[in-house]
Amino acid sequence: MPPFADIKKDLGEMVEYNGTLNIVKAINYYNPKCFLLYASSTTLYGNVLEASVKSKLQVTELDYYSSTKKKCEELIKDKLKNYTIIRLPFILCNPKSGAFMYNVKLNTMLEAISDNDAGFLFVRALDKIDKLNKKIFNAGGGSSCQSTYREILANVLSIYGLSFNFVLIRTFMDKNFYSHIYTDSDTLNELLDYESDSLYSYYMRLKRKIKNKRIIPRLLAKPLVFFLKRKK
Repeated sequence: MPPFADIKKDLGEMVEYNGTLNIVKAINYYNPKCFLLYASSTTLYGNVLEASVKSKLQVTELDYYSSTKKKCEELIKDKLKNYTIIRLPFILCNPKSGAFMYNVKLNTMLEAISDNDAGFLFVRALDKIDKLNKKIFNAGGGSSCQSTYREILANVLSIYGLSFNFVLIRTFMDKNFYSHIYTDSDTLNELLDYESDSLYSYYMRLKRKIKNKRIIPRLLAKPLVFFLKRKK
């Protein structure tokens, strides 16, 4: 995942593209009718405010993560008979393991999806293969998951506190995990009815998980949270 996928291009290619290639080869060898449900990324749309599956893909030269995802999509569409590509946006997950969460420009308006809803939609998709087949979808979290990245970051830091990933990425790395508002995210939800989360419920889960832990990281984050909220 970004930002580390943009540093280790060869490793990203080996894991993402070669891994997908192996799956495609196995499907065609053992069971050409097999259905592949592939998790892609909305970063393919580049630095724009709104996007839909009809939007032009804009992959920049140094965005190795997105360029690899694009190659995987082209491979799947070209070589498989049955597939669905679901482009995932900014995912609300564990702030410790989700390093990409810190790789967005502050003033970006975005539509996120929780890790819970993202997982649920893939399970639901297994029962709707006939309606999903040979199509591409954006998997947004709906209006309750729309906000500025600045606001999301301020809330996450106030609950979770500073982390090594945050300091490293915000200090040294380009902010090129592109996020957007999706004008067609309701299309997939109408088929799968997977949206049950919101930014509020995500924050509440994070609070319950942290409880009285990470006291010092949260204290260290207070000046930064104040700065973020003051700059609205």
